Amino acid sequence: ELAPRGHFVTCVQASDEDSSDAGRLRYSILSGNDHMNFVMNNNRGIITLSNHRKQRMDPVYNLNVSVSDGIFTSTAQVHIRVLGANLYSPVFSSNLYVVDLRETSAIGSKVTQAIATDGDSGDYGNIKYHIVNDFARNRFSIDSSG
Repeated sequence: ELAPRGHFVTCVQASDEDSSDAGRLRYSILSGNDHMNFVMNNNRGIITLSNHRKQRMDPVYNLNVSVSDGIFTSTAQVHIRVLGANLYSPVFSSNLYVVDLRETSAIGSKVTQAIATDGDSGDYGNIKYHIVNDFARNRFSIDSSG
């Protein structure tokens, strides 16, 4: 999803049994490229990201492509799966958590909850909490909910 414009996606290759037509093969995208996210090299069948692509792409594209020798045409489908990107950092709901804790609190008592959110979807939007301070890590624990 963060690949630069002009990034190689795939190459479609065809052959023609008429040896005289081998250099005449012309490739094109027929459909499935409504937002012009992809461009195909007409001579080589290479599909790359276009200069028109949007920042957030759909997760899947199904392109219908063709090759022609000037007389006959053949078509095929190209299925492109876009891998997500980690665009956002997690953000805590507060920059400072102040807690009053009784010395007589039972072990395992809930002290506070630190909540963070992440604007990414899928795996990149999952948040894992860790205590980074050695002193605190040996005295407190944190679970998956913060």
